[in-house]
Amino acid sequence: MALTLICIWERTTANAYSLLGFTIIQPNPQLKGDYSFNCQHQDFQAWGTFRMV
Repeated sequence: MALTLICIWERTTANAYSLLGFTIIQPNPQLKGDYSFNCQHQDFQAWGTFRMV
């Protein structure tokens, strides 16, 4: 089973975007643990980890 992660971006200036957050669609509520994410929008990229508890 996979998680679906939707990244929420905001354009802050003509040359910059800010990652406001993300929404996780979890098909199985039993999924737990650490996950990595990578969000990309045009030339902007953000990455990190989150924990499902």
